[in-house]
Amino acid sequence: MNNLFSLDSKQHIERHARRRLLGLFSVLLFLNAFAPAALAGAQLVRFQVVQQSNLMLHLDFDRPIENVNVFALSNPHRLVIDLAYAELNTTLALDASRGMMLDIRHGFHGDQKLRIAVDLSMAAKPSHEVITRQGGQRLIIDTGIVLEATQAPSQATPVEQVAILAGGFRDVIVAIDAGHGGKDGGATGQRNTLEKDITLAVAKRLHERLNAQEGISAILTRNKDEYIALRERIRIARDQHADIFVSVHADAFKRKAAAGSSVYALSLKGASSEAAQWLAENENNVDALFGEVQLDGLSVDLKQTLLDLAQSSTLEASLDMGAEVLDQLKQVGPVHKPDVEQANFAVLRSPDIPSVLVEIAFISNLLEEKKLNDARFQDALAIAIQNGIVRFLNRRAPLGTRLAAARQKSSG
Repeated sequence: MNNLFSLDSKQHIERHARRRLLGLFSVLLFLNAFAPAALAGAQLVRFQVVQQSNLMLHLDFDRPIENVNVFALSNPHRLVIDLAYAELNTTLALDASRGMMLDIRHGFHGDQKLRIAVDLSMAAKPSHEVITRQGGQRLIIDTGIVLEATQAPSQATPVEQVAILAGGFRDVIVAIDAGHGGKDGGATGQRNTLEKDITLAVAKRLHERLNAQEGISAILTRNKDEYIALRERIRIARDQHADIFVSVHADAFKRKAAAGSSVYALSLKGASSEAAQWLAENENNVDALFGEVQLDGLSVDLKQTLLDLAQSSTLEASLDMGAEVLDQLKQVGPVHKPDVEQANFAVLRSPDIPSVLVEIAFISNLLEEKKLNDARFQDALAIAIQNGIVRFLNRRAPLGTRLAAARQKSSG
């Protein structure tokens, strides 16, 4: 009996031990399955110093990043960037810093944290935000170091340089484009609401609100029910010396349940989603039907090459502005996608004007069609877009404008 009891006890203990090991193994598998994607290590693939009215840094990653911390130190002045679970896959250079950034170093700090330290010639007041881009994310760091007019010549025309040095400043010009119009009715709702009517109503409300904002002058590409070709809309904005361009549309999709606001910037390579591609093709086909205005007779290849070369910095600003507008629209109602989408819209192809296309809601959705006809909802949308534009301009208004001068004064 004693031997049998001992054998049973031993087998019981072994079975219990196996169960505990299996349980522990299962827990480890569970935790591994839900580990954050950042643990895989986002690659820092590009580091760039950008001169705007403030000295900026752009850090491009090949995937989403988490736990970003940016702060300044003194004695001596330094800017520190901490990035959890990130890996360096590019060269860190300060060629464009004009002496304000003295040196740059990097290393790992603590537990899997990439730390980048920049030695500065003056104190910084940094702020940052992360913008989703196709194939990854961009970390935009505003050092808070204000550039004088002579330090950032590429950001102001000769006329603006004289105005800055003379102490004269102008308003920021915002071009508001009400989508469609005239023979192009745009999308039609299930209750026969025409997109062209809704976009004009919201555009006019936005126009009125922005013109009431100190330091901003708004213009409309159309203020009545008329057809204007997509390229002509860009030309109107350029003729009025627009600093930014906002095109207002009401979304439509073959799936009637699709709902929410969306914000788009230009994509030079392709749409960021099936819906973005479908929408861009439908918007661009308007000019194929009604006649597109050609750009100065240039060949298609040459036009595209020039656009690709000129548009990289403009596209970054467009994504930045789009992110601000989208954040404000989230306070009005649901959004269709949480980040700024990208698609090859013809109306956004201005190489030197930051441009976004705002789909205020889905007119193809019966409930949203009803809301789009409500004056209160139209006003809420206009306020959200206005707030997003103002937040963007408070950080990145062009040199020579009253808003840029106010920002420089507040920065000391």
